[in-house]
Amino acid sequence: MVEGISQIDLISDDHQDREQVIAVAARRQLSVRIFSSLASYDVTSSQCRSWVISKATLSDGTGVDLLRKLRSKSLDVPVIFLRDDEPLSDLAGIMKFGFHHVLQRPVTAKDLEMLMCHNAAEIESNNILVQSTLDAHNKLARLDVSEIQILEAATLGLPNKTTAMRLGIALRTLERRRYVLMKKLEVTSTEELVALAIRRQYASWIMPQSATSPKSEPEERSVLRMA
Repeated sequence: MVEGISQIDLISDDHQDREQVIAVAARRQLSVRIFSSLASYDVTSSQCRSWVISKATLSDGTGVDLLRKLRSKSLDVPVIFLRDDEPLSDLAGIMKFGFHHVLQRPVTAKDLEMLMCHNAAEIESNNILVQSTLDAHNKLARLDVSEIQILEAATLGLPNKTTAMRLGIALRTLERRRYVLMKKLEVTSTEELVALAIRRQYASWIMPQSATSPKSEPEERSVLRMA
């Protein structure tokens, strides 16, 4: 099991699912919370020590909706999905979040327990990746359009002089803006700055659409122009 896990949250209206999860919890001495729908799932009282098991398609949403609900509260807990015959598009949406722990229903308590045990290390690693992506999103959400331009320019790996020409600013201005940007993002090297920029493109899989883009008028969009 993942170290520190003490509770299973089951989101399913299926009696057999409930029986299997209760059996696993009893053997592993874990507490269980059962919810019949996504709307009834009380995220606010969840804890980071929970393991969530859910039907991939719920009566009022999908696995993607559940993952977004968890992420909106910064809960990066392990998740297992139980599927019937969901469209591939639904499964692809789940997998974009990094979760490929999906079992075909009906499942047995042994199926669940084996997946929880064998993939514990991998799930922990995935949660670290998700958290780092969320951290990057939260930092980048504070940037304005000109700062996003500097960030995007850093990913191109061009000399400062060339970058300054493309942005139409003086070299010293570029250096000053990059210094201020790095202070704001709490990074100490260009490598860390580029890593944050790369994380930015993945945040859209976790956060609602357009959450990664700064609010601006059309004419202020971040575009690198040749001087």
